[in-house]
Amino acid sequence: MLPLPIWRLVVDGYRPWVWVEMRDPEAMQVQWACVDYQLGQYSLHQVSLAESWWLTPKAIWDGIAVWEHYPDPDQPRTAGVYWAHLPSGKALGQFPEALWLGNDQQGAYLSQPQADGTTQHFCLPWKEPTLKPCTNIAQKDFNQHKVAYPLYYAEENMYFATLRKFLELNLKIVPTKAINYWEGTKLLVLSYYYHPSDTDTKMTQQLIILDSQEGRVLWQDTLATATQGISLTHFCLLDEHLMYQKNKQELVILSL
Repeated sequence: MLPLPIWRLVVDGYRPWVWVEMRDPEAMQVQWACVDYQLGQYSLHQVSLAESWWLTPKAIWDGIAVWEHYPDPDQPRTAGVYWAHLPSGKALGQFPEALWLGNDQQGAYLSQPQADGTTQHFCLPWKEPTLKPCTNIAQKDFNQHKVAYPLYYAEENMYFATLRKFLELNLKIVPTKAINYWEGTKLLVLSYYYHPSDTDTKMTQQLIILDSQEGRVLWQDTLATATQGISLTHFCLLDEHLMYQKNKQELVILSL
């Protein structure tokens, strides 16, 4: 059981670690847990940053985390980038007015608009996280991620109706609000919301793993009960492992 509610999962691009961002909305406190999914161990970490609440993590590599800063919740406009070493909790740098471009195995890449209307590009190498000018940004491939996230289908999406019909026919379940869906060569993974009864206004959230050939349910688990709101990301897949959160307090890792 983790000490604070789970906010999001971020997979380390280099090590077999899942970084769990936890948040206490009342105290506006942020804490991290590092889960080694091969050893089955975890540790807790806090980072000393000038700002911690209005940050969105963009990538983590060998414990080096990079965030974009969004100071105004009503204006989705970044005010810069922070980076830090999560295992030690040490802040490493801040770059005002920078924009996140992407990352690869060598580093993270940022841009900054200039007064003359041009844009300057920078690299933040993972091995030595100090900003350096970057001139070959067009040659970078930012699509090297090993992590697979589900597709999110809201109720008004045309694919939601298809998946709802599938769940109604096979599981006698009528999903509502949204469905998260991932399809592999042998497995289907879905998470969905439903009302336990016709008179129940609150929802239960369920996760299921299906054999994609036969439609058999191989695994199922309840992610939340008596919930009214929905969130975007509930599970991800990496290196033959499925990772998902339960009740915003537990992280479950299954070997597929």
